[in-house]
Amino acid sequence: MNDLLTPKQVARAISISESSIKRWCDRGAIATQYTPGGHRRIPLSGLLEFSDKVAFVLGGRSLHESLRQQIPCTAYCDNLQHLDEFAGTLLGADAAP
Repeated sequence: MNDLLTPKQVARAISISESSIKRWCDRGAIATQYTPGGHRRIPLSGLLEFSDKVAFVLGGRSLHESLRQQIPCTAYCDNLQHLDEFAGTLLGADAAP
């Protein structure tokens, strides 16, 4: 399964503007693939790597919770264990003084 997300899907999932997501892709902050037509596609693994680096917690929800609600079940189920580990990392970081 190829878990590629559009910048719009990522923006909606983490409540950030689509233009910010595209800028981060263009700067290399988020791993990005391009379609033959030049459209950005973000691998779920690249998004998780980026979020791990910046320790996203947005609007009281972790990125993990946002992704759980936004990513299609098939893509989510393939990455459930990794996402749960990621959520634990975020929760541990939030609990630190």
